[in-house]
Amino acid sequence: MGSPEFAIKPLKYLLKAGYKIIGVVTQPDKPAKRGKKITSPPVKEFALKHNLKIYQPDTLKKSDVENIFYSLKFDYIVTAAYGKILPGWFLKTPSKMAVNIHPSLLPKYRGAAPINWAIINGEKITGVTIMEMVRKLDAGNILLQEKVEIDKNETAGELTEKLSEVSGKLIVKFFDKIKNGEKIEKIPQDEDTVSYAPPLTKEIAKIDWRKEDIQIHNLTRGLNPWPVAYTIFRQKVCKIYKTSLTFLKCPEPEIGKIFKKEKKMFVCCGNGKSIEVLKIQMPGKKIISGIDFLNGNRIVDGEQFY
Repeated sequence: MGSPEFAIKPLKYLLKAGYKIIGVVTQPDKPAKRGKKITSPPVKEFALKHNLKIYQPDTLKKSDVENIFYSLKFDYIVTAAYGKILPGWFLKTPSKMAVNIHPSLLPKYRGAAPINWAIINGEKITGVTIMEMVRKLDAGNILLQEKVEIDKNETAGELTEKLSEVSGKLIVKFFDKIKNGEKIEKIPQDEDTVSYAPPLTKEIAKIDWRKEDIQIHNLTRGLNPWPVAYTIFRQKVCKIYKTSLTFLKCPEPEIGKIFKKEKKMFVCCGNGKSIEVLKIQMPGKKIISGIDFLNGNRIVDGEQFY
């Protein structure tokens, strides 16, 4: 059970390892944001290429969907970023266990956006957890975990790809252990160290230039590719896709001030340090470099981002 790109590698690796997949449950086809063309979830596209049985219920809360699950008679369910609320009966359908692949080191970052929040919060280490599913959100016993380093300039999109690869290998390792008769230790989560990763919103994406350079850098990384950090320039929304930390102090401690040095674009942050803008986009325009933005908009001394 999965929908986005992240969920493909676990499915691919299970197939490659010879495990029998009797069905793939994914989100319904939906109109794309641009052009409104009906688009299938990436997992469905992969499943079609491998002749897997596909189910796309609009909700799991219908009795006919429940009947389908029970009729399939399977041993395990594996979920990976499926994207819908799972009803109580769901956990009773596998004969052995329902497991979830979660891209964090639980009990840290339970919830919808663990990859993004790990970067936004400046974490240097994250990972993947295979856990036993229970009624409570991401609260089941830990079955396997693997740590992954976060690069200082890595975006959420790049980290998602890395964790997807780790997820694929780890879920196969889990089932190989079972197949080989090895005992799987079930480790209860420490409720005292739980943290949450709530869904991303466009509201959190506005850059507050009063914050430190590292906080702003982490925000732009954590919100790339969606919803993308933004700022206001000449009363228009500018999306900032990529930044870089510098050791360059602001010539004047004026928060949000834009300045140019050595053919590069910098912005003053709240701690008196500057941050380099590498990729930026004006409304309706292409993503361009910071220096192209400076030259194209003829920035005058004293102009600021708000």
